[in-house]
Amino acid sequence: MAADTTTVSTRIALPSVILSLVAGTVAAFVESVRPIAFIVFFGAMGLAIWSVGAVVRAYLIQSIRLSRTERRVQSARDESALRSRTFNDLIEGLRVMLLVVDDKFKIVAANKAARKAFDFKDPVGESLVAVTHSHELEELVKLAATSKSRLRDELTLAFPTEARVRVYAWRNNAVPGQVFVSLLDVTELRRLQQVRRDFVANVSHELRTPMTTIRAMAETILDGTPEDKELTERYLQKVIREVDRLTAMTDDLLTLSRVENEKPLQKPFNLADLVRAVVAQLGPKAAAKGIDLRCTTADDAPILGSSSEMTQVVMNLVDNAINYTPQGAVEVRLTTDNDHATLRVSDTGIGIAEEHQARIFERFYRVDKGRSRATGGTGLGLSIVRHIVETHEGSITVDAELNKGSTFTVVLPVRAGE
Repeated sequence: MAADTTTVSTRIALPSVILSLVAGTVAAFVESVRPIAFIVFFGAMGLAIWSVGAVVRAYLIQSIRLSRTERRVQSARDESALRSRTFNDLIEGLRVMLLVVDDKFKIVAANKAARKAFDFKDPVGESLVAVTHSHELEELVKLAATSKSRLRDELTLAFPTEARVRVYAWRNNAVPGQVFVSLLDVTELRRLQQVRRDFVANVSHELRTPMTTIRAMAETILDGTPEDKELTERYLQKVIREVDRLTAMTDDLLTLSRVENEKPLQKPFNLADLVRAVVAQLGPKAAAKGIDLRCTTADDAPILGSSSEMTQVVMNLVDNAINYTPQGAVEVRLTTDNDHATLRVSDTGIGIAEEHQARIFERFYRVDKGRSRATGGTGLGLSIVRHIVETHEGSITVDAELNKGSTFTVVLPVRAGE
């Protein structure tokens, strides 16, 4: 019984010993490897931290790069939008009409000048012919669509009003079949060129006529009998008249050139006094023709400008009224209000036909050339009058009826000098 108890105790103690040995061994092993474990642990932690830092750094770098790229893209978009707005504002502000036409000859874009010129609020989507009413323009666009160079032509457009335009058309190489069209209104330019041509032709004609007369008279005197004093005197008088006519024409041309290119003097004067002085000066001429010359003026009409030029205006209008009134009366009336002085010169003379009234202020334009030359006119007087009045910021109009008389009305701003 005692032996069995000892055996059992031995059996129980043996595993405990083994466990103690193992625990001791493990403890010793752990104690021996603890520095290495710490090193490994902290190395692993460092590696992990470094790895996380590298990832964070890579993410931050990528974020920064992405942010820079986004900013650059946004900046490029903003710059592109700004350029687009600037370009569109430029196109909208141009006086040149611009159209973009597609391969079916429909308008895909039109600037403000084009919309206004063709009186079309939104021509986009409409055919070129429907907007411009010009088949000539459409034919030019068709040629430009297949041409490698820019085409140019000058056309007359009839809609909405007649106008002469210089057209350029060229294809858009970036969009197949698309054509750019620019139209420049040259109506006024062509009118001025025609005026210049007419002016040169009229001057040449007006100078040639008296010069031919002078030469003919001089040759007649030269070839005539010296004793024929009556013939010589008569021809010399004609020569003097023609020379005087040339002198008057030269003076008028110089005056016209001056008033067209120079601003008038800005000095105060009383237009009422000026009108009364001119009427008094021309009174004997009117009386000699049996014409009743009447004058009614305001007491005071302060004007700022050139009194000498305005004297020429009043003198020309009153003198013309006397010249073109065979019998009857000429009335000169000057009235004022708070802002304007109005001068009216009316006569009961031959009047002016309606078809001539729009052109009488043109240079050398005469309703009756024969009568004008007989009265000594150069054809420049009313043109000079118009320019002087306009340079004084005024206006001049005519109201006339054939064989019943005419009324010329000049309106000028009333203002005294400072």
